[in-house]
Amino acid sequence: MFYLEEGSLSKFTPLLTDISDEISGEGVQLLNNIFLKVKSLLKVPAENYFSSEEFEKKLNLEHLRRSAEEIVKSEYHYGCDEFGVVIATIARIKKIPTKYIQCVELISYKTMKSADDINGHVFLECFLENKKYLVNSTKGTIVEIKK
Repeated sequence: MFYLEEGSLSKFTPLLTDISDEISGEGVQLLNNIFLKVKSLLKVPAENYFSSEEFEKKLNLEHLRRSAEEIVKSEYHYGCDEFGVVIATIARIKKIPTKYIQCVELISYKTMKSADDINGHVFLECFLENKKYLVNSTKGTIVEIKK
């Protein structure tokens, strides 16, 4: 199934497989435990990790380009997108089919003057026990999607 496969940013590396082996649970509880583990690994927002000059340089070089392993090894993050990459990778290793969904507010996208003017968020859609769940990548809220 496509949503169980690794991608260019979501390779099933030995490090990520070892991390996934530390996470237990079933169903929604497993998904919650994955979120909690990732939250414990990605403690520092990048803007608090670097000086403002370093942050600007790093942001342009790294943001939306780092693999799940690179993100975990760095211990810092750029926000919801990187949380989403790591959570999706670990969920897929744990055999949870997962879609990465990047949303953008259309009005802010159409009227943007710079990348700072765009509002958006990353969610994950996970398939468990014949049900679909929407996961907020940074808050960890898990909501069943009902038709």
